[in-house]
Amino acid sequence: MRRRITALVAGAFLSTVLTSVVLAEAPLQPQNEAPAISKEAQVLNGTVLTLAKALQQKEIAHDKDLPESTLALATSDGQIFLIVKDEGSRALFKDRELHARPVQLVAVTIPGSQLLKVERIRTLVDGELREVDYWCEKCALRYSEPGICICCGAQAERRELPVKKTENTKPAP
Repeated sequence: MRRRITALVAGAFLSTVLTSVVLAEAPLQPQNEAPAISKEAQVLNGTVLTLAKALQQKEIAHDKDLPESTLALATSDGQIFLIVKDEGSRALFKDRELHARPVQLVAVTIPGSQLLKVERIRTLVDGELREVDYWCEKCALRYSEPGICICCGAQAERRELPVKKTENTKPAP
């Protein structure tokens, strides 16, 4: 009986540990440089906000339980694009400080939709376009999203660096 209880407790513990490992967020992967911009990408200027806020701005009635995790880009010409959550856009979902401020997204519009697959995130600071990345000062590692450095365990901090003139850019609004 005692062995059976011990086995059950050990099994429950192991199950909890494995579930925690599986559900835990994947570690950040450092990047040497930003990925190349695809030929299909376009430059869109606007503001990132939740879909609920975008609908509210357009005075469109919607259910109040619309998830806050659904993000949209409200462009300067009045369009609303839903942002696909993936490696290119994950920083927008994790770093709320990128919301409600002028941004420029280099993204591919999924044909036949208003869905955006983001390739680059840029901000406008003092009239100048800035490339957004996350940096571990101690290890000199660059990441595409906020999180914990895989090397030292410190928090990778957001940087907004001037965009090189050779990059695919269009003037921000």
